Amino acid sequence: MKWLCGLFIVANVALYLWVTQHPHQVDSGMVSAEEPVNTQSMKLLEEFNAGRSSTEPLHCARLGPFATEDTFLNGQQLLINAGFASFTRRIINARELRVSRVFAGPFSSELELQSALEDLHRLGFDPHLYEDAAGKVLTVKMFSQEEAAGRFKVQLENQGIEVQARPERRTLGPLRWLELPSVITDEQRRTLRQIDWRDAMTKVSIVPCLGTSSGVSNQRSQ
Repeated sequence: MKWLCGLFIVANVALYLWVTQHPHQVDSGMVSAEEPVNTQSMKLLEEFNAGRSSTEPLHCARLGPFATEDTFLNGQQLLINAGFASFTRRIINARELRVSRVFAGPFSSELELQSALEDLHRLGFDPHLYEDAAGKVLTVKMFSQEEAAGRFKVQLENQGIEVQARPERRTLGPLRWLELPSVITDEQRRTLRQIDWRDAMTKVSIVPCLGTSSGVSNQRSQ
């Protein structure tokens, strides 16, 4: 009987020693918090960022508007000289618009004009001097809707500024644009912005590419 108890004790000691000598197996299946893992998609962060960057929109360029036919033609030659052989011409025909002008005047003297100008500047407005058949007036703002012009007129009058509002017809255009249908690089973008277009209206706009074409085309929009 003593030998059976001794055998049981030896077995327990052996089991204890085996367990205490292998503590590293307990956490072998856990993931370290420092591993670069995106828990939402279960992808490595490097893979997630690579996939995201591939979906960024491609960029093309739009130049304009060109105020005159001469600067429009000159702009095309400047593009060719800069190495841009493929571009699209877009022309929007002239349109007549109905607008409302809110203005102060006409003024009977230069002193009266300067006084009104100072009052408008004091309220934060930068009026434009305009001369018509009645004389010199200060245009405070233009509106596409008569109702909005009327509300603005009342607002100024409540601040002590005497103004008038009248409907007018204005001709807009034609507006001329040049578009580069191919994706442009950063270097090409810098080149475009360094060109002197000789037209105060012309700006370089970077826009999402809508399509591609080759050669020079002339498209006229109504």
